[in-house]
Amino acid sequence: MFNARILYILFFLLLNLNVFAGELSSKEGLQNLELELNSIQKKERNNYVLEFAKKHGEDFFKNKKEYIDFLSSLENVILVHSENYPQVTYYLGKELQTNNEFQLAYPYIYKTALYVGDNPTKFGVPCDFFEIMGISYFFFGRYSESESTFQKGLSCGGVSEQTKINIYNTLGLIYKSLNQKERAIEHYQKAMRIAQKTKNDAWYGVLSGNIGNILFQQGELDKAYEYIELDYTSSIKHTQLGSAMNALSFLARIQVIKGNFEKANEFLSIHDSLQEFHHGKNVFLEYYQTKTKLYEATGEYKKAFDSYKLLREYNDSIIKSKDLLTIKNTEFQINFEKKQSEIQLLHETQKTDRIRINSLWILISITIVASGVTIWQITKRRRKEKELMQLKNQQMEEDLNRLESEMSQVLNNLILKNEKINELNEEINSVQSQSEKKEEMKALTDKLQSFTFLTDEDWLEFKRLFEKRHRGFFDYFQENYPSVTNAEIRLAALIKLKLEKLEMSKALGISPESVSKTNLRLRKKLEIKDQKELQSFILSI
Repeated sequence: MFNARILYILFFLLLNLNVFAGELSSKEGLQNLELELNSIQKKERNNYVLEFAKKHGEDFFKNKKEYIDFLSSLENVILVHSENYPQVTYYLGKELQTNNEFQLAYPYIYKTALYVGDNPTKFGVPCDFFEIMGISYFFFGRYSESESTFQKGLSCGGVSEQTKINIYNTLGLIYKSLNQKERAIEHYQKAMRIAQKTKNDAWYGVLSGNIGNILFQQGELDKAYEYIELDYTSSIKHTQLGSAMNALSFLARIQVIKGNFEKANEFLSIHDSLQEFHHGKNVFLEYYQTKTKLYEATGEYKKAFDSYKLLREYNDSIIKSKDLLTIKNTEFQINFEKKQSEIQLLHETQKTDRIRINSLWILISITIVASGVTIWQITKRRRKEKELMQLKNQQMEEDLNRLESEMSQVLNNLILKNEKINELNEEINSVQSQSEKKEEMKALTDKLQSFTFLTDEDWLEFKRLFEKRHRGFFDYFQENYPSVTNAEIRLAALIKLKLEKLEMSKALGISPESVSKTNLRLRKKLEIKDQKELQSFILSI
């Protein structure tokens, strides 16, 4: 009891200390540093900046943004060709990266790499530098450079066990992204052995979840369940709510696949109780995917459809955020390299000015060299701009491919649901001949109406996706051929997608003969003689 009181008092004092300490703005922090640097010798300047930054952490500033701005502004204070320069840039890059400021961290990490090369310890920088550099490459999607940098880190003597865990885990993430799942599991397991050896329970749980996720994708449900359950237990213990909620979704999904719907609902209920404390988009993606599967399995199709719509909303939002981040990161790297090139060009120009005094011959020679460098820089810049344009075009192409995939999925859903409607109609016809089965007749009719509603909704979704891919298609018919009916326009859309007659009949929920009749009416209204001419005409719209 006594010890508990002491701990409470200490906690209270520390809390108040942080409250009173956090008074600095980034500008005030920089002013305090520069004031103290006035009495420091030039050769000791970088040492003092490093010590000042280490002593004045986030708790000394008004908020996290002020602290981040302060760290970023130190670039103008440290001396490049002075003692401890790489140690300062390493610390600042690591601190910014720890706070998820990858773009602000990159210039510091890049300068450290230029200075230390493959031998950081020679300059007083720990081997953990390779971890920071590799994670930076990983963030920007440069997997090959990230992998090679991590291998250098693992080969560097003195790298910490914590760093090894992070390196092996990130290598696992790289291999998973490259669809090399066995290699990913191999590296996760290496990290798990170190985490177990060092009794790092938090990391052990994270790695268990990563392995469980891959095993789930491979259909090894029992093994996946064991690993994901470990992840959930560890996440709850260490209050990692996002990880815990993802684990719950996967555990529930496994129970749905196994037919244990009651157990699946238990996991989802726990997920519901945690949503008040965590609002990340990623946790809801798996959550709604699991709920959709559960409702489908239990025959609650209206709820399944509502859950599916929420799933699509979260999925679209996440994809859009990732795409935007990729574009921003690409533009940042291109602009950064462009800036480095401009700095390099400026240095060359200054060097030319100093040499100009010596002789006209040297002046002409250096001018030629400078011109060559300028041309090279312009060529490089244009190449980078071309690469950016290619990346944007590639992104547009990927968006179109994803759109076509979504449209195909909606179309397939239409075909499956229309087939289900035909089956239900046959059941209704069978029941109608037996007057004593009125209740069964009513149930089948209600079920048919439910499926028909879903089909109409899907046609609206199909039309929305189709308009994105083929803009103005439906407007073209309404403006130029107002006599064409909705059924005929739908048929024209399916011809645009190059579907066979049987596929069209399934998508439209009509017989192949009805498709032929609708096709004939469409040709007459368009004044087209044969089918090939009709197809060519529609494909040209």
